[in-house]
Amino acid sequence: MTRIGRSPLRQGRAGRGQSMLIFALSAAVIFAVVGLSIDAGVGYFNSTLEERAAEAAALAGVTDMPNGWATGSVAGQVTTLAQQNGFAATATAAEDGLVATGANGLTVTDFQVPSTCGGAGQSPCVALPNQCGGVSQPDCARNRLLVQVCVEVPATFLALVGFGNHVECRVATAEYLSPITLGQPGSQVGSDLADLKTEYYFLRSEGWNSDRGQGDAFTPSPADNNTGGGNGTYATPDTLNPAGAADEHSLNETTSPTTDVLLTDFPFGTMSVDEAGGQNYLIQIPPGQSDVVDVYNPIFGPDASSGATDCDGAEAPDLQPGSATNDDNYNYHECDGDFSNTGGDTTLAEAEMYSAMSYSLFSVPDVFNDSGDHLISQTMVYPIDAQNWNTGSWYDVYNNGNPTRFQQYTNLANPTLTAMPSIWHQWVNICDPPTLPKDPGLIKAELPDGAPTTPSDCVLTNTSNSTEYYRLRVDTLDYNGQDGERDSLSAHSEAHKGYSVEVTASDGSSCTATGCEVGALNDLAIYTPISVGAGSSGSFSVPLVSIPPEYAGEDVYVDIFDPGDVSCGSGNNVDDCNLISIQEPGSTPGTPGPVATLGPKGATWLGPSIDDPPNTITAQDCASTPLIGSDDTSGAPAIVSTRCKNNGVANNGGNTNLYNGTWVSFDISIPSTYNPGSNPSNWFWYLKYTLTGSSSSAGDTITVTAGFNGSPLHLVAG
Repeated sequence: MTRIGRSPLRQGRAGRGQSMLIFALSAAVIFAVVGLSIDAGVGYFNSTLEERAAEAAALAGVTDMPNGWATGSVAGQVTTLAQQNGFAATATAAEDGLVATGANGLTVTDFQVPSTCGGAGQSPCVALPNQCGGVSQPDCARNRLLVQVCVEVPATFLALVGFGNHVECRVATAEYLSPITLGQPGSQVGSDLADLKTEYYFLRSEGWNSDRGQGDAFTPSPADNNTGGGNGTYATPDTLNPAGAADEHSLNETTSPTTDVLLTDFPFGTMSVDEAGGQNYLIQIPPGQSDVVDVYNPIFGPDASSGATDCDGAEAPDLQPGSATNDDNYNYHECDGDFSNTGGDTTLAEAEMYSAMSYSLFSVPDVFNDSGDHLISQTMVYPIDAQNWNTGSWYDVYNNGNPTRFQQYTNLANPTLTAMPSIWHQWVNICDPPTLPKDPGLIKAELPDGAPTTPSDCVLTNTSNSTEYYRLRVDTLDYNGQDGERDSLSAHSEAHKGYSVEVTASDGSSCTATGCEVGALNDLAIYTPISVGAGSSGSFSVPLVSIPPEYAGEDVYVDIFDPGDVSCGSGNNVDDCNLISIQEPGSTPGTPGPVATLGPKGATWLGPSIDDPPNTITAQDCASTPLIGSDDTSGAPAIVSTRCKNNGVANNGGNTNLYNGTWVSFDISIPSTYNPGSNPSNWFWYLKYTLTGSSSSAGDTITVTAGFNGSPLHLVAG
């Protein structure tokens, strides 16, 4: 049977029809794939823009938390940054929540997040409203903010095949870590004479011509840093830094990343503060409070007996003259042997050894930017010679700038303590000080325009519903009220100034409200006149560093300058006669707990500059059988020996201080379970001295700095 095949013409036509069908189907697939790719690219592009906008907005807004949440300033920051990142958002309300809308379904929303998310070791936060702060809800995180940016992305090519527009959302959570402050719990930092035996230290600032090896790491001239000190196991500080340690206060007019206010802002002139910065104290005023800032002993008035080489005859806690060799070691130590004019000489050369003091009060709109602080007042206090204080006689060193210096004042009719100036060893409202006849020209307080302050200028009233911040800056100057680094005097201050700072209610009562706090910013210099008894051993702990709860799981540093100037009695050539350690807060508020744990960097020894390279501290640097059983490395207890017996190590003959004029740095690991609560008084970590064979006292001036090993403002995972 013969099969009749298709004709070639019919076969060609059929092939062309199949090809067209295949092409049509393939084209549709290709078109869909291309369209999907293009639309996916557009979506990815929009997603990237949204992510950047959310991150920028979160970082901008979180700096106003928690104070700005209710006032709308967080919303304003979020909106502004969204606009700057290409999203034409318009704020819709003054409060937070849905803070901005725009074209194409744009929404910018910020969220308070629970304190249980977003932190170290916690789960990421999610974009949900009303997750915290309500009944049966966790507290809202005071330092975290979540921002969500959503935009409706139009379908282009895919719309032709039935796909519609879709919404792209991106979220970012930012966190800021509150400043770590230094000092002690509550509304006071430092102790007055009456409480010195129980509160352990007062604040210290030293003159431009003092030796930094005396313990103040930043205020004196860097040319007078310690020479030849340090642990003999390593190179001496002079080898590490031949030019001396040029460290300045972190907040100053010249080198700080965030500089202080302009020198021209101060009413007493551009020379009336130290260009290298002063000592600064952050003051927190809770809602509904009206408070003032007091300084104890704002005047420099060394009170040794005439001809004394130490503080014999200085005023003691019982308001009587004492001897530095007994329990009356508890005095303000402004007349220690390091201050040259304890003999009462009255020439210009002796006058130049004294210090005037400047106290400047600021309001603080933004704790992250001190250059925006607003000066409220500046107070200048000129020095006295108080060597005859117990007879009611004293000398005005500056004497209003008259050529006759050391003008004598006395009250022969009533030679008692009342004859002394009212600003000597007394608490004084530093913005509105007394102007009594017995204070002739010693103290002056002025507004920025040069007008005298009035009581109403000096009351810090908080009418908002969140904490407000202020700052007190303290400058130690030459006796004429000028910056020792820049004035033309032939010699400069050798003062060792003692003072304390307190926030009190405007009616004179104590500020006991929760959140009424004062603490040192960036650095703190203190003196510890602790007596443990002749030939005795013992220990004491002082509150030192306030670490807020948001630092859980982080590493912080605590650096201590010139630690360990304590007495190890003659003949008591013992191992580790002084140990210093860092303690966590105790389970009972206001008490020290266990010794802290060292972080990855361990404990290291630096030179006279805080920027000198670190050296590992090992147990063998001290004694052959030290009390410290291991090296000061990660995971070990935060304990360092500062003195040990004479074991032949250079610079260690007879229990000398191993770290004289140099820094010891502790890298501290904060436990991930750290949760000291919301009361700032419970956030304090302690410095402990453990003494063996002490002759009498642990009289030690130290400078402390503390901070976070990283950026305090950052994005968190999620």
